[in-house]
Amino acid sequence: MSDSKPTHRVLVIYAVAALVVFNIFVMGGALAILSQSTFYSAGRFTFIYDETKLVIKNVGNFQYDDSGNLDKLQITIENKDSNTAYSGILQVSISEQSYDITIAPLDPEESRKYTIDLNPNLPRSSVISVDATVFTSAGGNNGEGTGAIADLEAIKGAAIADSAIDGTIGTEWNDAKHYTSIPIDPSGSAEIWVKNDGTNLYFAIKFTADSSNPWVAFQLGTKGCMDSSADLPIFGNDHLVASGYSDAYYDSSDSAKADTTQNGKGAMNVGTGNVVAIELKKPLNSGDVAGKDIAWSAGNTYFLVIAWDSNGGGSSGGSVNHKSGTSPTPRSILIGA
Repeated sequence: MSDSKPTHRVLVIYAVAALVVFNIFVMGGALAILSQSTFYSAGRFTFIYDETKLVIKNVGNFQYDDSGNLDKLQITIENKDSNTAYSGILQVSISEQSYDITIAPLDPEESRKYTIDLNPNLPRSSVISVDATVFTSAGGNNGEGTGAIADLEAIKGAAIADSAIDGTIGTEWNDAKHYTSIPIDPSGSAEIWVKNDGTNLYFAIKFTADSSNPWVAFQLGTKGCMDSSADLPIFGNDHLVASGYSDAYYDSSDSAKADTTQNGKGAMNVGTGNVVAIELKKPLNSGDVAGKDIAWSAGNTYFLVIAWDSNGGGSSGGSVNHKSGTSPTPRSILIGA
């Protein structure tokens, strides 16, 4: 999939002729940048956004070590809403170094600086690429309450026996957080149920496909497409398990491969009208590092991408292809305590 997010570049020239390039993205559910402009003057930054909630206001305060290498920088987040507090996640990639920072609720019109401590430090003479993404969610009314910091919350609930993970979403999901009309990639929307019992993560999804032979995948722990670092629960892939669940990963050629150790329990059912129902039970911490399994922790937030296909490798009969040029939509999931 190609990356179709709006991109913005800022050029900053220092007295020593170092060049720093910033690509700024702001997104979160239905929130998005409508327009943005940035001006450069004598090393100072001014960011102007047509956005009413969390925005990246400023990038600066560059600090260098004794050798002249870039050691730290600060990103200032501002809540431009005058009535409501918002929280979120700031995800930063600086020349292939990744940082995920939780934005605690910001009161209306409040700003807060977040320091990025680089490791290793970057040579001053190098070209430094900074990608920053803000995922925004409500954080209470007028600053009261902490609110959610994720698109989905796996609240604490009762355990589900392996025998009930059968592709039929029943009463065992009554105590799960239930979401409706969640867009999925590359098209359509779904109902989602999610919870955890302190030992396992439980995830169920229902949507309508355009054939009786689709596959559905969850890329856990990443926000890109076919990321080799992702844990990959996948369902209905004809190359793996045609009608069921495989605990998988992506190899170096971006092909889905079954993990040597199959962790978790999953089931998929394609019913009348091509209604797809999936249930997944996955250990919060299986210890399977080789299989890219995540060690989920209560109170932490993680990224995931939900994708399906009915006309590509491992599926047939429909017209939906996950490689059709659309950009994946990352979701964030909070593990409830």
